[in-house]
Parts: sequence; structure tokens; C-alpha cells
Amino acid sequence: MGAQINFCALFNFKWKFDYEKIFNCFYGASAFKRVFAIEKKAEWGNCDDGACVTISFSYDSLSSKNYDVSFINDFSLALFKSDMNEKFPGFTELFEKVSEELISEYRDFINDMPDYKVPWDYREKFKVVEINLPYVATQFDFYSFTGGAHGNLTTEFYNFNVENKTILEYNKLFTGQEKSALEKIAEKILRKKYKIKENEKLTEAGFWFGKNKGFTLNGNFLILRDGLKFLFNQYEIAPYSMGQIEIFIPKDKLPEKVREKLYAN
Repeated sequence: MGAQINFCALFNFKWKFDYEKIFNCFYGASAFKRVFAIEKKAEWGNCDDGACVTISFSYDSLSSKNYDVSFINDFSLALFKSDMNEKFPGFTELFEKVSEELISEYRDFINDMPDYKVPWDYREKFKVVEINLPYVATQFDFYSFTGGAHGNLTTEFYNFNVENKTILEYNKLFTGQEKSALEKIAEKILRKKYKIKENEKLTEAGFWFGKNKGFTLNGNFLILRDGLKFLFNQYEIAPYSMGQIEIFIPKDKLPEKVREKLYAN
């Protein structure tokens, strides 16, 4: 094993990791394969003068000889279909349907307002963030701008356990006591990040967590090699101008029971 690690160290990995190379190295060529973004893109109009619409779909697909990861691929495709009332046999057919409808809507809008020079942008993307066996951490981004003051970005995190083929849900994975312990740690990190004093109310710093509620985590999290990452989307707990709010709890700062549950191996 030591020789294998020394061999792996010879690779010059850049900041954007080549997951296929990493897992072929550490786990053997048959362990995992990440097929990088399968992408579909459509464009209509003249983007040079601003009057155009762009649609983009992309997703990462996994394959493995050692694990059945089809449930992850099926789940990712279902995310793209979630807003559609009709059923489509595949990724390409779904993309074509969405593109056709959005381009038609934009074309009608331009016909009614010939001087309109604002481009529309619609994107959906499912990507693998990290593979730390038995966990596969993934992210689904949805961005839409169809006029108005600004576009809207929503990010959803999903964690999979490839050994028992399950999706790890926050409320089922952690007990009430474990969630309370995580929230105490996360609030301290949030206060430090945004320079909020311990005795200062979070509402005074521009945050909100619902009427008569203190700081709470939303369950939108990733299980990463070095710790847990939580994300609040725009408008969820703060104004749009503050963007998405991320809180990262390093592994060594996690409550002991949580650390043992997730990183026992």
C-alpha cells in the first residue's frame, strides 16, 4: 500500500481534481469512474446586441464495477425532470423540450417588444463535488434569469452512500441532540465569519430564521472528507445582496458522536 501511495504522489493534481485518475490510483482502475459533464446547450437570438436566450443542462454520470451507482444517476436525472409534468425517456429529450418552450416564450416576448435587449439565461447542473467512500457528495444548481432586477440561483446538496445505496437525509441521519450540537458550532462559525458579536442578535446583522426562532441549520449539507458544509440559498436567511451563505464545520470541530457516525472508518 505504501508503494501505491508513493506512486500516487507523483501525480501533479491541479486545483480542479481529476477524480478518475485519483480513484484509479487509490482504489484500482475498476473501482470508480467519473464521466465528466454531459452537456447540452442551446442558444437563440443575437447575443452580440443582447437579445438572446441561452439554455444549458449538464450532469456528471458515475460508473463503477465495484458498486451499483445507477441509483445516483437515476436520481440526478429525476432532478432535471422535477419541474416537468410530462415524462421523458432521457436527458436529451428533456433538454429539447425545455429549450423549445423557453425559446418560444422569448421569441414571443421579442415580437411584442422589438427594442428589448436583455438576454435570458437558464441553467441546470448536477455535479459530483467529492467522492470519499462510502460517500458521494453531489450538488444541483438551478439558475434562471428571465428579466427583472437579477437572476436567481438555487443550490441543493445531496449525499449518497454507495455501500448500502441510500440517500442520506439530514433529519434521518442525525438525532435531535446531534443537530442541536451542530447548530451551536455552526452559529459560532457564522458569527465569526460575519463579525457578529456574541451578545448581538443575528437579526441586527441582517439575518433571519423565522419568527421567534434562533439559529437553525436547514439540512442542506455535504459530507466532505474534511468536514461538513452547509449552505443557505439567497433570500433563505439573508438579503439577496449577501448571496449564498456557506458554513463549513471542520471534521475535528464536529461533535464527537457525529464524527464517529460519519468518519468511523
